[in-house]
Amino acid sequence: MGILKRIFESDSTRKLRVERELKENKEKVKKIATESLDSKGRAELEVITPNHGRYIIEISRDDFDNHMKLEFKSTGNYNSNKVMTFEDSGYCPVGLGILYEENETFFMVDAYQKFMKLKKGEKFSLLLSTKEVIEFEFDKDGYRIDKDQDGVIYENKIKVDDDFLNKVCENELVKWRYISHSADKKTGQLEDGQKARFKEAVQIFKQVYSDFIHR
Repeated sequence: MGILKRIFESDSTRKLRVERELKENKEKVKKIATESLDSKGRAELEVITPNHGRYIIEISRDDFDNHMKLEFKSTGNYNSNKVMTFEDSGYCPVGLGILYEENETFFMVDAYQKFMKLKKGEKFSLLLSTKEVIEFEFDKDGYRIDKDQDGVIYENKIKVDDDFLNKVCENELVKWRYISHSADKKTGQLEDGQKARFKEAVQIFKQVYSDFIHR
């Protein structure tokens, strides 16, 4: 009878049921993650979005200073802590991500050093779907995080606030621009899938931050 009831239930009843089941599942997942965090000092949350994107975000706590850290392990089916975008020429992959550590939230950028030095004083700008431009200036030099057959990968990160997170949660990131010390400019237009992944990642980050850090 339970199956028959679901087949013939009204749209409004179905909506209420789905909302209730989602809430119950969220509370269950939160409880399991909290227990793991309390006992092991770390927990991983897996989120599947309506667009079938798979995100894994790790929550960890430093036993010495009790500082919390939030970092993606997978963003939209890609095993990376960032959403991969590309320079308009297609030659330069650029990763964009969000990180929480040392009681601060950061916007992260990475790229091959041969394309972007990501040095102190260089600028990185984001164009939103509202036409608003958010401009950053790196306050320190980039640092090496990896190396593969195509070269050395550098990363830099910039402190951001709740206002930034709210803007990129509510609006799509359309394009980025990098300006080097030599005034060399590189730009990257995000494809629809990249826009969706970055927006979803920030939305998930905000929710996990609310549930486990600022509670």
